[in-house]
Amino acid sequence: MTEKPKRRSRKLATLASISLGLVVVEIGMRVFDIPPEYSGLAFECESFDSEYAVKDADIFWKLKPGLKEFYTNDLFLRGWAPRGERGDRDLRIACVGDSMTFGFGVEYEETYGMQLEIALRRRLPHARVESVLAGLPAYTTHQNRVHFRRDIMPLRPDLTVLWCGAWNDYYFAAEGKHDSDFAADVEKMRSSALRSLRIVRLIREAASRLESDTEYPPMHRVPVAEFKANIHALIDMARECGEVVAVVPAIPVDTQKRWPFGETYRKAAIEVYEQREVSFVDAAVVFADAGEPPVFLDFIHPSPHGYLLIVRELVRRIFDLDPPRLRELQSLRADPGVQCTGVRPARIEAGDRGQKVVIEGAGFARPHSFDRIWVGDRWVRTFEILGDNEVSFTLPKDIAKRTGSHPVVLVTDRGSILCPESIEIFEVAR
Repeated sequence: MTEKPKRRSRKLATLASISLGLVVVEIGMRVFDIPPEYSGLAFECESFDSEYAVKDADIFWKLKPGLKEFYTNDLFLRGWAPRGERGDRDLRIACVGDSMTFGFGVEYEETYGMQLEIALRRRLPHARVESVLAGLPAYTTHQNRVHFRRDIMPLRPDLTVLWCGAWNDYYFAAEGKHDSDFAADVEKMRSSALRSLRIVRLIREAASRLESDTEYPPMHRVPVAEFKANIHALIDMARECGEVVAVVPAIPVDTQKRWPFGETYRKAAIEVYEQREVSFVDAAVVFADAGEPPVFLDFIHPSPHGYLLIVRELVRRIFDLDPPRLRELQSLRADPGVQCTGVRPARIEAGDRGQKVVIEGAGFARPHSFDRIWVGDRWVRTFEILGDNEVSFTLPKDIAKRTGSHPVVLVTDRGSILCPESIEIFEVAR
């Protein structure tokens, strides 16, 4: 055999050995179920934390299921979420955004979405008002757009509130890529014929880890032109379902001085809302003369009081729109399908943790008769239906600490029902 065929034979043997080795590695990874996968989540963003979030190929990340701290719902979002078709008495609200919607630093019931639900429930006592907090910390308008189309539109919200562009679109940088570029890369990976090979995923994972150590120049995750296009898309989708209102974020003075380009995004949002004739609340105007207590918790996130001020303005905008759906709900009469006749005990000593409370009434055992209980301004996460006439729950701990009268409300498929008795928390003189 001549030297040239020998070299060719050695090359073929080497190639065959490498191929065989890759096959063996692939088989071994499948046998032992080794699940390396390309993460690509290289955002300079502290809010993505494996303690609370999991990867999502479309929206990059979402809340882990089963979280107790934030009570993850079936949509992998914070708090309660509706199930099934929208009912005749439902007013379904989608609150779209980022950590402003999620409620960074505040209790679930203090978020603007839940304060809005409570305010509208008072104005529409015979309707079932339900807010969905469709936003997570560090979400951009790119994520909002993709998430709304995939997960929120199927809920057919009657009303969508957009609170977008407060921070993440312009501050947090992706490593060398805009959000849309990163999404395109993920899509290429998903459509690749080799994507199912675990060895390929392992190589991609190793490459992404090496790339994450690379220094990139600062860049906005969503450029202004894409930011505006995303808001246009969100408005279009929201109007396919119902009405849309918006909140233009406020930026504290010190934050504005340090990151002045935030004002560019504020102006861009206002420009789009005015062009599309979307009624909006400018939080900067609302906060300008707010006085005490403080309207911000930190460098960007509103306080519970700040959210309350925004909600008051939102309610005005919503009723000024006077949509047909709102008129329908305002004309509803009480439905006796579910009744509440009282609670026991109605008087509870302050600080009495673990106190069991029983709601008395009728119609509780009917399927889907009601899905939520509120005591004062707190949501009761779990309850037990004891029969057609009784429902039991544990008094929320923070309610047990607060003296005074706390109304009990059942949110049912026939509307919100206020119990004739409130729970009185009293302090015992020592």
